[in-house]
Amino acid sequence: MRIKYLPIYFLHLIPFAVIILSIWYFLVDGNLYYCSDKVPLIDFIPPFVHSGSGDHFIASHLLVYSLWVGLIIVGLGIPLFLTKKKLK
Repeated sequence: MRIKYLPIYFLHLIPFAVIILSIWYFLVDGNLYYCSDKVPLIDFIPPFVHSGSGDHFIASHLLVYSLWVGLIIVGLGIPLFLTKKKLK
């Protein structure tokens, strides 16, 4: 991708980042793992469970990290697809 297309990509990326962070906050955080020191929207950054603080996984840690990777791929991939489609 050429450098001049980066602003278009970032314009597409911003709304998808908000959507992905919201999905994580409302559907995963607190439902698939418990974190005692929550910071909304920043809880998307691993590690999700901190040792020694009472945090724990409710679901399998593999499931939580798989969902996280999936959301990252979707959150970065759809804006890239839209940018390429717009430039054709």
